[in-house]
Amino acid sequence: IHSGGVSRSGVSQVAGWEIITTIKPDIIGHITGGPIPMPEAEMLRIANDTDCFMEICTSGNYRLALSLARAINAKGNYHRVLIGTDTPGGTGVVPRGMLREIAYISSVGEVPPEKSICMATGNVGGAHGLDIGIIEEGRPADIVLMHKITGSVARDALDSFSKGDLPGISYVIID
Repeated sequence: IHSGGVSRSGVSQVAGWEIITTIKPDIIGHITGGPIPMPEAEMLRIANDTDCFMEICTSGNYRLALSLARAINAKGNYHRVLIGTDTPGGTGVVPRGMLREIAYISSVGEVPPEKSICMATGNVGGAHGLDIGIIEEGRPADIVLMHKITGSVARDALDSFSKGDLPGISYVIID
């Protein structure tokens, strides 16, 4: 379900707690805004009192993304969060948006970077019933090889994310 404020696409009703709990969707798109979120108290109630997957978007509200990250950290519900960009759209395109959101959630939200990466990969595949996002024999896989950028104080790519830096991409292996 589209959540939060009225969409540029013509949705005329704010989708918050009442609509979410009436419809009971599997996935709540851009729960932290894309760009306008539902009220924070409703978002936290959904995080704490439902089982829906919740998508955090690069084009959303960063304060609410931090609030959601804290709620998820408190309960260890990392498996329920998806990372997306909600682009291209009315807010444009965010270059390296997925990597930026992983770095933000890892550094400011203090979510372990390996969990943030799972939110952008395996959690997304699982939520949508797709056989992607998990490295396992027999599954399709695109693999990104990355490391810290020369001059960074980080030890490696995961540490880059935890410090809020973007890692350098060396190779992308497809198929």
